[in-house]
Amino acid sequence: MLAWWTLIGTTDVYADRVDAIAGTDGYRIIASHLWRDISTTTATNVAAATAITAGLRVVRGTCVETLDYDGVTLAAGTDNQGNSAICHWFYSFGLGTTTATANVLNATYHTLNGASGVNWGETRIYNAYEWGNSGSGLTGANIQSHGTALGDAQGFALSHTALTAFVSGTIYTMSWYQP
Repeated sequence: MLAWWTLIGTTDVYADRVDAIAGTDGYRIIASHLWRDISTTTATNVAAATAITAGLRVVRGTCVETLDYDGVTLAAGTDNQGNSAICHWFYSFGLGTTTATANVLNATYHTLNGASGVNWGETRIYNAYEWGNSGSGLTGANIQSHGTALGDAQGFALSHTALTAFVSGTIYTMSWYQP
């Protein structure tokens, strides 16, 4: 997956801007991801490489960790530098999922408490405890429940609606105003 971000905004005071959302810093972020087919991908776990099988829920995405001025991980207990990390997650079924009529490659899955085909991705912010050391606090078991998902209050939006399968070579985006 290829990912890139676009930042829209200026250093102006945002109190009078009509396009900014209250409670945000007025900067709009667009995270773009070029989807690649995962039908031949393998997952690596501690024991050995394991092939991803049809129907297995898969998450993939990118994270940005907050570092200090020298590029070092924030010291434990630092609470005045914003969030420890922000991640963009895409939920799918590995190799697809089998339905009564077909095997759908790159079929989407959904966020925790989300709707199938609608909530296929999310952006989550993490504090130091949730993030851990360089992301060590995240596991497959907690990836949809740790952190705080961005939502309506931040103007969060996904580029596609009614999406049941990711298509290789397609750009998918998530956008929001930075909290």
